[in-house]
Amino acid sequence: MEELETMSNATDLRSLAEEMAAAYTQRTQDVERILSEAASQDKARAADNKGLVAEAAARDAERAQENAALIAEAGARDAERAQENAALIAEAAARDGERGNENAALIAEAAEQDTARAAENKTLIAEAAARDGERANENAALIAEAAEQDTARAAENKTLIAEAAARDGERAKENAALIAEAAEQDRARAKEVGGLVTEFHAEQMATARAWQDLLKGMSAVRGGGRAPRKAARPAVAKELVERIEEAISPSKLKSRALSLIRKSKQEGIKLAAISETLGLESWRSLVPVTQELIAEGKVEKEGPLYFGL
Repeated sequence: MEELETMSNATDLRSLAEEMAAAYTQRTQDVERILSEAASQDKARAADNKGLVAEAAARDAERAQENAALIAEAGARDAERAQENAALIAEAAARDGERGNENAALIAEAAEQDTARAAENKTLIAEAAARDGERANENAALIAEAAEQDTARAAENKTLIAEAAARDGERAKENAALIAEAAEQDRARAKEVGGLVTEFHAEQMATARAWQDLLKGMSAVRGGGRAPRKAARPAVAKELVERIEEAISPSKLKSRALSLIRKSKQEGIKLAAISETLGLESWRSLVPVTQELIAEGKVEKEGPLYFGL
């Protein structure tokens, strides 16, 4: 029974080691998954930032095209006006002074219109430049926000990795403590089993010596002549019998009787044979033991013979 218990402890230790290995593997997989998720999030953030930058660049290009179109339109209007003015001047010059005052007025008007057009064009250009600056500020703010988010994500991922590493360290310490405790229990159990085996062998030796002393005592009694029928047993023989009966406890007697019954296999065994093998004074002391074994379903009786189940 002690050997079975020792094997059970070894099996429990092996199961514990397997569970700890599985826990460590699961923890490693969790850390790898966290790292993979963090890398995926960083990649997604980088893609979003790249999209924002591309969108801002597209808007800047569109604004530049609009501004170029406005400037081209202003230049076209200026050229048209210049042509009109040149025509007016030519017409005025053809009228030979007659239209001199009129031409002067037209020239002045044309110059005024040119100045107004130049101021208008300058205002349009300034507005376009202001819009470009505003767009650039918006783009810079978006880029700064994206960079800040990336930094925060990196710090968060670093914290998660550190927490996972700390948990792994705690798990490793707990597993090491459990393994040390199990090993200590195994050593204590092995020591206990060794003590029991030593005790069992000592009891066997004591029983054998007592039995030999009993036989010698009985031989001495029988050698002195036939005792009266009602005469008391010699004190020496009685003391030896009591020593033998004390050497076998009820639990050990039950265990040994069951072992002998099972060894008999299909042939069966009588109580007298069990009593003789165990060195008992009478087979009747085995009756309650065998009845208990029958009640537990470990032994069956057929006539005077007992069989193990």
